[in-house]
Amino acid sequence: MLLNLSLRLRVFLIFAGLAAVILLFVAAAMWVVNYRLSVSGVAFLGAAAPGAIPALITGGLLAGLGSLGAIAWVWLLFDQNVAKPIERLSGGLRTGSTPEGDDGLYLADLAPAARAAAEARAQAAEALTQEVQRHAADLQQDRTMLETILGELNAGAVMADEDGRVMFYDSQAGRLLPRLALGRPLGPALEPRAMEEWCARLDEPAAQDGLEVSFSMPDERVLCGRLRRVGIGGDRALLLVLRPDCPLPAEANGRQLTGTTHDFQRPDSAAPEGALRLDRLACVVFDTEATGLDPATARIVQIAGVRVSRGRLTGERFDALVNPGCPIPPLSTRVHGITDAMVADAPDIKRVLEGFVHFTGTEMLLAHNAPYDMGLLRAAQQTTGLAFDNPVLDTVLLSAMIWGGSADHSLDALAARLGVEIPPDDRHTAMGDAVATAKCYLRLIPGLQQKGIETLTDVRREARRFRSLIGDANETPAPA
Repeated sequence: MLLNLSLRLRVFLIFAGLAAVILLFVAAAMWVVNYRLSVSGVAFLGAAAPGAIPALITGGLLAGLGSLGAIAWVWLLFDQNVAKPIERLSGGLRTGSTPEGDDGLYLADLAPAARAAAEARAQAAEALTQEVQRHAADLQQDRTMLETILGELNAGAVMADEDGRVMFYDSQAGRLLPRLALGRPLGPALEPRAMEEWCARLDEPAAQDGLEVSFSMPDERVLCGRLRRVGIGGDRALLLVLRPDCPLPAEANGRQLTGTTHDFQRPDSAAPEGALRLDRLACVVFDTEATGLDPATARIVQIAGVRVSRGRLTGERFDALVNPGCPIPPLSTRVHGITDAMVADAPDIKRVLEGFVHFTGTEMLLAHNAPYDMGLLRAAQQTTGLAFDNPVLDTVLLSAMIWGGSADHSLDALAARLGVEIPPDDRHTAMGDAVATAKCYLRLIPGLQQKGIETLTDVRREARRFRSLIGDANETPAPA
């Protein structure tokens, strides 16, 4: 049980136990003095020594309080100069970030050794990264050629596995079908019943070369294309190529995609939610900018999100300004740079969140200081009727799991520790902070895994230790 406690708490308990033992010895010494004097014929309760008892009590209190003060002072020095630096050094070793120069100043050779190990790991990681980048450059060239061909054809292409889950789509398909997302069923983006009928017809001999299909969208657009089966690595997949003349929706509603996005690995659909590994989890990392700091009264002026799947950014984005229906305070504008003029022609919160709820689906939501951002979404539910009941992760908590509760867990500090660069112009913009949070999250995963925190269940169990640091964004506060 003791091994499950943090280092700082274990150190505190050791010093608390030492204080209890010293107080016990002081009390025992007072009893011994009283006993020996009584045996010698000195009557403490009588007139022979009327001031002896107060003097004995005063001496005992001075000894006890003095001992407690000395122990508290030594514990504070030990906590500040030993326990906290050890937590920060271990966090740096687990994440591959080099500890700061003043970390572990009083730990003799431990701090230099930790820095040397972190630097060696960083050099090895850099060499591996360069090799991966060389390999990725070849893949990127092929991808660019594919995007160029698809762009010239001006036709949207979507590929789904045998279970109907999207594995690939290009930007044109993303514009034509706003509900497309990697790993999600293709059915909701089209018509589920029509998809079932088409798949059944594709198994007929007459449809070996594919089917010409057409379907109606909720906004009354009619899309046409060709659906056929293709083989990928021994598996069968569905390929839908939409006609170039298909009408685009009236507005993009915040959704963005440049080029193509893909994930040809089969999802872990059979695994329970809590058993999903963090490095294979699909989630939406998001951030908001608002008119104030109180989520109960502030209104959203910008919301942005990026999708992460299997340990990488997929390229799927959502970014929208929001007309809050009220003036933006100058103090808030100084932080995020959004003015009344910038949101004058922006859609209202209901229209924007309708697009965002399609973008997020039921996937995990992740934010930095998530209680604030989720508080804004829940406050907006009163006017929009749109509920975000998705499970939530918080990078503040994930950071505390690695570096302990005493470290600085602001986004700037976390990004600096992990080597994530945030361009100054992107800081305090919803998209800039969302991208930075996503990159930090991806770099936190290896460190969490080294501590045995590999699944959502592990995260939720560990998060209970840090509830004094930040609240649970998965809980809806009771109305006042």
